Formats: sequence, structure tokens, C-alpha cells
Amino acid sequence: MTSKPAIVTVAITGLSCAGKTTLADALQARLAHTIVLHQDDYFKDYENIPMREGTAEKDFDCVGAFDDAALRKQTEELQRHPERSCPTCAQSATEHQARDAPAVLLTRGARPVHVVLCEGLIVMHPDFQLSDSFDLCINLDLPQDTARARRKCRDYGEHPDPADYFDSVVWPRYIDYHKIIAEHPGLLSFHGDAPREQIVDAVIDEIKKIV
Repeated sequence: MTSKPAIVTVAITGLSCAGKTTLADALQARLAHTIVLHQDDYFKDYENIPMREGTAEKDFDCVGAFDDAALRKQTEELQRHPERSCPTCAQSATEHQARDAPAVLLTRGARPVHVVLCEGLIVMHPDFQLSDSFDLCINLDLPQDTARARRKCRDYGEHPDPADYFDSVVWPRYIDYHKIIAEHPGLLSFHGDAPREQIVDAVIDEIKKIV
């Protein structure tokens, strides 16, 4: 009988533009048997994105903007079968295979440890019903001015931010969200401007403790 794979599931969340995707990609490049699940791949179709209350604008930063059932189903599937890829993870996995061999191979006994990284703005929100499935939760924070400046530099294509979107939606939503996730016993927070390798090393050390 084949034994179940050893799995560590890590949430990477935090303020918009704090470096969540960059951190996830850096961890995948350093750790063998790692797959990244991006919450942004689970946005609903544009016509189903909720409207921002009191305006004629779409609200891309609320829980209702995402297909929470699909995200939860895929996360749970990867936790059961991390050796399989998924449609939204395929590109990341292919890019990873083209890189140099990862420097860190984690094992539990004789079994390799698979790492599932679930990265996104609000992946730990209670409405997604995923928080209890994470072994480790990483939050990336930034000062308001820094995050605002980074957000202004982002190209959102056909759906750019309205002029007041960061200060009236993104920032207050993050403050409320952080109050919720701060109670999670496995939460570790890092400053998004800290040296990337410093954060990567710290996260890998925490994963090793779990393994």
C-alpha cells in the first residue's frame, strides 16, 4: 500500500503590492516539490464581480470577487494529491522545471515533503474556510504610502483603479482583514520591504520546524 505524501500547506497573504507573488515564486525556486496556487486565478468573470457600494465601480478586493468554492476545492485537492498539477498551477510548475534544481529537499522520514503555497490578498478570510488547513501563515505588510505608490505603478489593463480606490477600499479592507488574521496561532508577519532572501530563509526555517 502506497503511503500518503508528506505535505505542508502555507498561506502567503497580506497587503496589496507587498510582494506575495514574488515571495511565493522565490520559495518555489528554493524548495523541491513545491507548487503555488494564486488566488488571483480565481477571480469571478467580470460581469459577476460585485459592485462597490454606492458607486458604479467593480470591487475587486472583496471576498465576493473570488470563486471561493473553486479555490477551496483546488487547495484541498492539492493537499490530497500534491504530486498532481492543476490548470491554474500548470504555468508556474512548467517555469519551475526550467530553473536550476532547488537547493532544499525537505523530507519526513524516507518521504519527500511536498509544499503547497496558497498565495493571495485574502486567502485567510474566514469566508474561504481555508484558515484551519494551513500549517503556516505568512503575512506581508507595508506602510500605507509605500503600498499606495506601488499600486499606482501597477497596470491593471482594462480595469484600472479609480482615483480613490486604494485609500477608500484597499487600505481599510486590509486593516479590517489583518485584525481577523492576527488571531491565527500560526501567523508570522514580515515587512514587505525586507530583503527578499531574508524572508525566504526565515520561511524555509519555519517550514523545516513543521516537517
